Formats: sequence, structure tokens, C-alpha cells
Amino acid sequence: MTNTLHVRPTGPDRLVRDPSRPAMTLASEGALVPDSSYWRRRLAQGDVEIVAPDTIPGEEN
Repeated sequence: MTNTLHVRPTGPDRLVRDPSRPAMTLASEGALVPDSSYWRRRLAQGDVEIVAPDTIPGEEN
């Protein structure tokens, strides 16, 4: 299991807070985030989805 996840919000109107950047939300394109209980809860709630690394602009593979 890796220590990071590539996630994005499940819909264009879904705002998901990013705890590593206070007062910021996860970009609609997605981002590389830590594999933490916070992000696992967001996955379980349906707020975010895991995406392939090459679908996130600006992220290096």
C-alpha cells in the first residue's frame, strides 16, 4: 500500500476541504494527498474518488 492517493471531488459542485491547506478546497482536477484517515473518510462518504495519476494535470508520474 502506498502512502499517497490521487483523488478528485466526485462532482464539479462538490467542495472538499484540504486539511493540509487551511481554508482551501481540493481542486476539481484532483491532487496527490496523503493516505490518511481523513481522506479515507472522504472516500467512504463519496466526497472524493480515486483517479489514475496521469489524469491529474501538473502531477509527475
